[in-house]
Amino acid sequence: FLPDNMQDKTKLELGNLINLETLENFSTKHTSVDDLQRMTELNTLSILFHCDGCTVETLSTYLGELRHMINLTIIDKSASDARGFVLDCILLKQLKLSIHMPNLPDEQHFPSRLTTICLRHCLLEEDPMPILEKLLHLKNVELWDQSFAGRRMLCSGGGFTKLHQLE
Repeated sequence: FLPDNMQDKTKLELGNLINLETLENFSTKHTSVDDLQRMTELNTLSILFHCDGCTVETLSTYLGELRHMINLTIIDKSASDARGFVLDCILLKQLKLSIHMPNLPDEQHFPSRLTTICLRHCLLEEDPMPILEKLLHLKNVELWDQSFAGRRMLCSGGGFTKLHQLE
């Protein structure tokens, strides 16, 4: 666990932690996303995203290379726009996003093994249910503060075949 608050001048170099499996509070403000490339054993990662020199697309690319990732949390600290955010983490089961994204990616851009998704501060303008209900292994859906800014959500009769919990 890294501290979630550090002085602005603090810079960490973590690229040599190649066998690390869990990393909490990885800050793009204090650490280069290039360091993630070498952490090929990561299975749990929480990121504090600051758009200082890093775009959401760049972050997506690096995350896609982490083939052991099971749990991922991204907390946006810069109120950037995450249009074009794509996740290609094959084994990912739990995803928590607190990042502004007016639309969810299509279901083919979500990991196929996803069982839990938690959305917060996404300000989704379009109904997320038509995409989420097609994720075949989804058991838990949590929609928290400001996850949806649209007018109407609709769950169809044939969707969410394994859903156990909707919060």
